[in-house]
Formats: sequence, C-alpha cells, structure tokens
Amino acid sequence: PRGVEDVIEYTEVLYREKQKMGSTWIWFFIVPTSLLLLIIFSYGMYQQFVRGKPWGDEPLSDSGLAILGGSMIALSLSLPYIFSRMRLEVTVYPGRIEYRFFPFQIKNRSVPLERIASYEGIEVRPIRDFGGFGIRRRKGEWGYIADGGGGVRLRLKDGSSLVFSSADPSAFLLALDSATGGRRTY
Repeated sequence: PRGVEDVIEYTEVLYREKQKMGSTWIWFFIVPTSLLLLIIFSYGMYQQFVRGKPWGDEPLSDSGLAILGGSMIALSLSLPYIFSRMRLEVTVYPGRIEYRFFPFQIKNRSVPLERIASYEGIEVRPIRDFGGFGIRRRKGEWGYIADGGGGVRLRLKDGSSLVFSSADPSAFLLALDSATGGRRTY
C-alpha cells in the first residue's frame, strides 16, 4: 500500500543528538541571581508581614507585596529548574531534519532535505556570533545554540540559514552526507 515505504524511510534515524545547556558561566549567573531574588523578597515579605514594618522607602500595599514577592520567589525557584531542563534536540532522518529547543519549543520543527541548498561544519561562538545562547536570530540566520564549539550551518534554498551547535559536528555532517547524497560546502 502507498505510504508504507514513507513510514519505513522516515523512521530510520541517521543521527540524533541531545545537548543540554553546557556553559558553566550561565550557572554562575542563574544560581546567584535566583538566590539574590529569593533572599531580597523573602526578607521584604518577612519585614512587612511578620514584623509589621513597611518595607522600603515607598512600600507596596500588603496585597501588592504578596503578589510581587510571591511572583519573584516563584521565579527565583523555577529559573534554575527551567535552565536545567533546557536542551537542544536534533535528529536527521533520510527525508528531513527535526529539531526543537525544549522547553521553548514543545513540538519538533522539521526541514525537508529538499529545502537544503548546502551545509557546512562551523565553529560556533555563541556570544560573538549570536549574542548568547538559546534560540537566536541575526542577519537572516536562526541559531539554535546550546553550547559553544562545533556546529553545523544549513543554507536553505530560500536564502535563510539555520545554525545548530553540536557536540559531534562530524557525525552530524556524515549523517547529512548520507541523507542528501552530499550537498556539503567545504
């Protein structure tokens, strides 16, 4: 029946990579910032609610502080958790590449291999090239950056580009060579 070959073709995984946010400097920023928020707003709420002293030069009402303080405490507790769960997932199939940057993209995004004009291995410098980590955009190019080091740039036929950081760019490129018949630029 029609479609069986398509299912078989698309279930074969040529390459799969899951990268966690690897830069330790991010953790040196996130954890202290979260702790600082937690301490400041916990102290302010303690001052105003337990000791009965208005907190600050222009104190918020009790309900205002409860909402703001509660939100900031929740943020300070959830930020490290969110960063610990962040990951870039890239999978190469014979007919397409699927990717997502979890938890910001719940569903996979897909690029059919016919849309790829060329691809190449590159060095990814997150701050210099994209202004940081995560899903970034610059000059008609989308970057999915979990860590610095190696990466792969896909140049699409519509003139746009996708850049993926990769812990093993050579394996990523070999999978693309196998899937596309070799459209790599050197």
